[in-house]
Amino acid sequence: MKKFLCTVLALALVVLSSSCLWADVAINASNFPDDAFRETVNKFDKDKNGVLTNAEIGLVKSIGVGKVYTLKGIEYFTVLTSLSCANNYLTELDVSRN
Repeated sequence: MKKFLCTVLALALVVLSSSCLWADVAINASNFPDDAFRETVNKFDKDKNGVLTNAEIGLVKSIGVGKVYTLKGIEYFTVLTSLSCANNYLTELDVSRN
């Protein structure tokens, strides 16, 4: 019974963690409205197809930006550990999903 319960819990964790991953994210004005931030995000698009895959997102641990007004879209970068965003035009910053 204990082994069964551990297996069920492990399976539940896998399902929950995979549901937290984003589907592919288009690099567009809807997901990244700030032109300067979108230009930075484009650098993470390894295959240059205009879409960030989970694999591409998973590689981004650090982001540095300049001259941005909003970092809307930063929430897609779920493994981000470093964000350099001093000297910008930000009025708010939500990194609760990072």
